[in-house]
Amino acid sequence: MEVTTIQGETREARGRNQITRLREAGKIPAVVYGMGKEPAHLSLDQIEMDRELRHNHRVFQLAQAGGKESVYLKDVQYDTVTDQVLHVDFLRIDLDKPMPVDVQLRFLGLPKGSSQGGVLVTDNSVISVLSQPAAIPREIEVRVAAVDLGDSILAKDLKLPEGVTLNSPESL
Repeated sequence: MEVTTIQGETREARGRNQITRLREAGKIPAVVYGMGKEPAHLSLDQIEMDRELRHNHRVFQLAQAGGKESVYLKDVQYDTVTDQVLHVDFLRIDLDKPMPVDVQLRFLGLPKGSSQGGVLVTDNSVISVLSQPAAIPREIEVRVAAVDLGDSILAKDLKLPEGVTLNSPESL
């Protein structure tokens, strides 16, 4: 996964009216927390953040007045009507240490058992893995063409990308 740089500005605005004015000015409120430091309240450019979200970037170098720090996009809150970004949460990270993340599973193929009336049941659509922040996969492909009636695929059977290890129970 690509590590991109995003510009943040320290913000003092914290009340509802001040946040509304911030959003009207084309900014998004954000918070950065973790690694034993005090949370930092920031504002981000809405156009820049929308572009990064469209490209599915999750690991950033956050540039601000105090310098740069590595962060992971932990949560994004959207307006339910307009799908506009309302708020962003970042987690401080160390780019040299593996971190636990949830990665989407993508099921590929038509199971062999479906021709005999079977139905593919997927208990999980995400899996928890440990990965270096710059090597987090966007998704993990699960090939299900060989799955027959009564067969199952366990997490330990998945082909994980290099540098990615399982961080969940072995059943899937």
